[in-house]
Amino acid sequence: MNRPIRFVTILSVFSLFTLSLTSCFSLKAPVCKGLSGFRLDRQPNASMLQFDLELENPNNWGLTLLPSSSQLLVGNHPLGITSLRQKIRIPGKSNLSVPLQLTLNDSALTILLPEGLKMLLGNGAMDAAINGNLKVRKFIFRKKFSFNFSKKINLRITD
Repeated sequence: MNRPIRFVTILSVFSLFTLSLTSCFSLKAPVCKGLSGFRLDRQPNASMLQFDLELENPNNWGLTLLPSSSQLLVGNHPLGITSLRQKIRIPGKSNLSVPLQLTLNDSALTILLPEGLKMLLGNGAMDAAINGNLKVRKFIFRKKFSFNFSKKINLRITD
């Protein structure tokens, strides 16, 4: 009498485990919705470019963004590589702004100079693009998604 109950219990646990695994295999890629909040912080030794990457999680369940990197292009010139250094949790069916920062050296500032002059002369925005990979984790499963997004931006300089 104990044997049929044990069999039904094992079968139901196996079925639940199988259903939970299939939901992890149908993982949809987070969608890059935009770039916002561009700020250029000038410091004596180096300048920092800070911005937010806006992501949408199209899945019904939460995900964890793992550390990953991306490249920022301004006017089709690579400005540098920015990285996400910490894990970030994204709830299901939600939007999230991920703060990123990039340390600019002198050569990167020379790339920004012509674009900044164009902004001052009346062309109020510059082309910016970000290309990279997002590493996502759900339970024990990890997946890497490529993304690229481009937008015209306005740059604010803060002291």
